[in-house]
Amino acid sequence: MGATILRPDLDKQMKALEAAPPTWRNTGFSAPPGGGHFGAGAVNFSPGWFQRLRDVRLNQFVVRLGANLFQNSQQLDDYLYVSASLRTDSAANFLRVTESIDVISNAITALVAPRQYDYGLAAIELIKNGRHLYDRHPILDSWISVWSGFAMIVNRVTAIHRDLGGAPEDYDLLFSSGTHNACNLDVPDLGATLSYRPGTAVAITGRVLQHGVKTWEGGERICQARFIKDAVHDRLGLPRPTWVNYDDYIALISSEH
Repeated sequence: MGATILRPDLDKQMKALEAAPPTWRNTGFSAPPGGGHFGAGAVNFSPGWFQRLRDVRLNQFVVRLGANLFQNSQQLDDYLYVSASLRTDSAANFLRVTESIDVISNAITALVAPRQYDYGLAAIELIKNGRHLYDRHPILDSWISVWSGFAMIVNRVTAIHRDLGGAPEDYDLLFSSGTHNACNLDVPDLGATLSYRPGTAVAITGRVLQHGVKTWEGGERICQARFIKDAVHDRLGLPRPTWVNYDDYIALISSEH
């Protein structure tokens, strides 16, 4: 239901990609004849990020050195922005319809990476108070996720890649949904191939481990990829989480079990 709400936004985005230089991030889309139920495309939502996040220089020496070379680049003392795609009526409807997925993803995060959950929650609370934002938007009142944002990726094969926006210690959370009946998530650094059918959630340290989807069988495929933006957490003065380890889990198990 959420994907169908976003269909007009996805169609508009695909038209824009026709004029864009091809990269692995804007290719690989394959909608069924007639567009199917969901169309194809990718839309990113974030309650607060840099307008040109990939240009943020985290090292202050590089900031100073690059200031004369990259006049339009973002720096860590710049304002954060509510993503344009989140400022629409369709996005507001999407958040309302998929609220239960936010609750589930928050619960998974708290169990898989408790410190990341704490820092993610703190980041969203800081963003919502508006002090770090260029301007506040009412949609923030509907954002309940502890993640910096998520991408809705529809009917696309995904090249093997790493997600460079997060810290090495941060997990990404990938939700598989749609009408397809067979799919695998490849993690070549581990020599692993994971079943990735609808209803599957995978937490993966996406900056460290390469991952991708080569194909799927039957129906249409939707991925909701939740991410943490390390530069945003730096902007908010939050530390990186420590690596998750055995001790984080053993404390959850009582001596009686």
